[in-house]
Amino acid sequence: MKYSNQIGACTAVIGALSCAFLWGGQVFAQGAEPSSAGTAKTMDELIVTTQRREQTLLEVPVAVNVVDGDALDRVFFDNVQDLSLLVPSLTIADAVGLDGTAVRIRGVGTSVFSVTVEPSVSFVIDGVVLARNGSGLVEFSDIERIEVLRGPQGTLFGKNSSAGVISYITKDTAEEFEASLKFRGAELDEYRVDASVSGPINDNMGFRVTGFYREFGDYYDNVFLGIEDGAEESYGVRAKLDFDVGSNVYVKISGDYLSQRRNCCDLQLREAAGTDILTLAAGVIPSTVNTDISNEIDKVDDYEQWGASLEVQADLGPVTLTSLTAYRDWSQNLTLGDTDFFGSTGSAPVTGAVGLQQGASPATSTVTQEFRLTSNTDGRFDYVLGLFYFRNETDRFFDRDVQLCFAGLAVGSPCLAPFETDSFFTLNVDNTNLSAFGDTTFGVTDRLSLIGGIRFIYEENSFETAVFNGFEGSDEATDFAVIGRAGVQYDITDEFTAFATYARGYKGLAFDATLGITTAVLDAGAVDPETANAFELGFRGSPFGWSNVFIDLNLFYSLFQNLQVQAFNSATAAASLLNAGESVARGVELTAVWDPTDELSFTGGVGFTDAFFSSFTNAACFAGQTAAQGCMAVTGGTIQDVSGRSLPNSPEWKFNLQARYEKPISGDGPRVYGQVNANYQSEVQFAINQNPGTVQDGYALVDLAVGVISPNDRIEASFFVRNVGDKSYAATIGEVFINDPGGFFQIIPRNAQRRFGGSVALRF
Repeated sequence: MKYSNQIGACTAVIGALSCAFLWGGQVFAQGAEPSSAGTAKTMDELIVTTQRREQTLLEVPVAVNVVDGDALDRVFFDNVQDLSLLVPSLTIADAVGLDGTAVRIRGVGTSVFSVTVEPSVSFVIDGVVLARNGSGLVEFSDIERIEVLRGPQGTLFGKNSSAGVISYITKDTAEEFEASLKFRGAELDEYRVDASVSGPINDNMGFRVTGFYREFGDYYDNVFLGIEDGAEESYGVRAKLDFDVGSNVYVKISGDYLSQRRNCCDLQLREAAGTDILTLAAGVIPSTVNTDISNEIDKVDDYEQWGASLEVQADLGPVTLTSLTAYRDWSQNLTLGDTDFFGSTGSAPVTGAVGLQQGASPATSTVTQEFRLTSNTDGRFDYVLGLFYFRNETDRFFDRDVQLCFAGLAVGSPCLAPFETDSFFTLNVDNTNLSAFGDTTFGVTDRLSLIGGIRFIYEENSFETAVFNGFEGSDEATDFAVIGRAGVQYDITDEFTAFATYARGYKGLAFDATLGITTAVLDAGAVDPETANAFELGFRGSPFGWSNVFIDLNLFYSLFQNLQVQAFNSATAAASLLNAGESVARGVELTAVWDPTDELSFTGGVGFTDAFFSSFTNAACFAGQTAAQGCMAVTGGTIQDVSGRSLPNSPEWKFNLQARYEKPISGDGPRVYGQVNANYQSEVQFAINQNPGTVQDGYALVDLAVGVISPNDRIEASFFVRNVGDKSYAATIGEVFINDPGGFFQIIPRNAQRRFGGSVALRF
């Protein structure tokens, strides 16, 4: 069967600098002996699809982290936020809503208000390109592997991949019947169950069905309502059918559904600028470890997404023709959130305060169609040719309710003259992308290969909006771009290779379509596309004949033009969508996998990233910034020059180390293991305006686990501790503009608290 065990029972954990727990490089299947797949000795055999065709890792001249799905289970990770602990080049800035979560690779990502702007990091599920960040922040369930491609990937992946790609590959159908059931429980009312069953239906048909349910309890307090907050609940199902229809034609049908309910991610006061906020938010004590909030609204966000795809592969001898047709739907139900940092009763706030509740209800639907011709020969000329169609429609409703008080006795007293306004707007966005691409590797000699690729892109982007004040507007724009890559690869030995590449990245034009849209904004038109010129030098494999060592070393330099950011626009005298001149991301990433014995393995790495604005002269000033600090007065407001300053949420240093020791108790008896996962990141600046108060100091996290595996590998039991040191940290820090200008808020994630737990896995 075409889709049965294409990758094998285990793809390992590798990549420049990340890797999950290697688990001794072993993944256990029912009835099988421990496999050596994934150890340093077999890394060169790892199969990946980073170039849209199956190749071994040593054949791929791309900076990529590959994290095995079984390894994710065994470090008890659930989603992309957890994945960032394993991939040093990946950072996540949490937001009150999933679609506002900023995902960055090598310091570059997107965090803006307008939904016409695509993310710089693309999410792909089983080859299907997703349109929005929110639809890519899925739960990990039945994952074969995750490939995190670093740097511009537009030649082969096209859409919104100027900074990189996160590609999920889910498990395919099995040739023989198999099933698994996994349970997990931990403190803070964490519960999770995963179930999967797969096998043949007949000689020409196979199936796979998997589902999961996960629940997290509350972990912070709403002192105004006297309740706990922060709970999350999600569940999902995925099904696959594959068919061998004869004449070397194979068909795969996939469908999935995911529901997420988040009663979390409220803004917590980190630092107060004045005393009034302490009166208004009575019971909240601002600090770097504060998780308490004072809100009159119990915020809940409901997310739902589903999708279906049809993949047809026809083996035509010299080439394989692949057609991939897909539809994706993602939506968020509107629930107002309280963002004024204090609780009050009635329709207006107390004296001396501004009440603010707001919420958004985005919905997006996407149709994609891709055709690929992939060479089947093992000769010197390897290639893939393709056509790609992408159509995305996004509808968004945004509502902002503001309450003011014009008279009263003192701050915090009942309001004598309340006034309330309700602002809202609707937005309809339509984006179409057509492209043709080709990529090839030509073997000049047995060891020297030339790499080349090109993509032609035509794009249309348009929107219509209607605002509560009667304003209506629309705009549209088209663009044509040519991007590509070129490089050289040299196999120093059969086990060690080097490559040098250049890649051109692209992210499409966009509009500043928000609640504050005006005629002036429409007249300004679209902001320019975001482009990148990236250079990479990589070394990968087992050097000097060291069969128990595997290294992955990358040196990179990327120059971004017209980075799309939210900043001050002197033409509109407001925070607007702008192009940020030039930005640079450069650095070094290194991973080393070492298996000193059959029982003991280490995976470790260190990454250095220097990501900064090389030319950005009209960024917004931060609250209270003086002329001596660089704030300059201009017509309609103030600006500052942040050239040479860091990109948001871009730590210079990230380090991680994983170790595992596994040994049979006796002979062929049960195996016991112990493992440790440690990581560190240096300080980060969360704000473009470089406010000194939006800096998170460096911190380290350590996880531990012990467990036992039965002789036939059918039962595995684990006990784990996440964040052993109970280290608190902020996933986001921002400026407070309402009720306490000059103050700061934060979002402290669940993982910033220590929790003990256990898991049991059953395999049949």
